[in-house]
Order: sequence, then C-alpha cells, then structure tokens
Amino acid sequence: MRIRTLIVLWLFPTLLLAGGRPRGRTSAPRSYSAPRTHTYKAPPAPRPTTSPKPTYQGGDGTRYIAGESYKSGMPKVDRSQGAKNEFLRERGLSKAPPGTQVDHIRPLSKGGADTPQNMQILTKEQHRQKTGQERREK
Repeated sequence: MRIRTLIVLWLFPTLLLAGGRPRGRTSAPRSYSAPRTHTYKAPPAPRPTTSPKPTYQGGDGTRYIAGESYKSGMPKVDRSQGAKNEFLRERGLSKAPPGTQVDHIRPLSKGGADTPQNMQILTKEQHRQKTGQERREK
C-alpha cells in the first residue's frame, strides 16, 4: 500500500501540492456550438458606363444617343461618368462634397458639352433653382 501511495504521489505531484485536489480546470472542456455558416453574397454588378443604345460622337467629344432627343430638339447626351470623375479629380476631389452636385454650366439639353470644362459644383438648392429656371426659359 505504501509503494502504491508513493507511486501515485510520484506520478501526480499536483495532488500533493494542492492538498489532495487537482489544480486548474476540473471539468471537461466546454463544448462549442457548430461554426456559423455564412452564405456568400456577390457584390452587385457594376453599372454600365455607356448606354446600351447605339451612340455617336460629336466634335467636342460628347457622345449622343442615336435617335433620341430632348424636348428642346437637341440630341440626347450619353452621360459620361469619366468626364464627371475627371472634373472632380481636377479639383482634388473623389466625389462631390456632401450637400452639393455636379452641374453642367450650359445644359446638355441646350447643346452643352458633357466635358469637365462645362461642369461646376453647386449646392443641391442652387442646382434645383438653376434647373427650374432653365426649364422655364425654353
């Protein structure tokens, strides 16, 4: 019996140091729930940069949608996101500041070019008023 006690104490010194009780965790490790599954949602497809309709290019680089026109009779412009981005980049911006919008100085519907030279930044209220006035002028 004495030899058994010595062997047990030799194999399990923590029992001797802890006053007969094992130290640390006494229960089995906690069971964890199954890992959550996350379904991958693909990002939305990028919007096309040009109209899917046939277009043609004017002398100033502005692209027009073939067969379409504004109420003023001017050909409808195929808006260029690249021209707007270039306009903003020239001013050290990546997008229009909050509360503002990029406006065409000479409206596209009245023959204005869709180029950075024909763009300006206006507050939303200024842009609304300018657009309303331009529509009344015809």
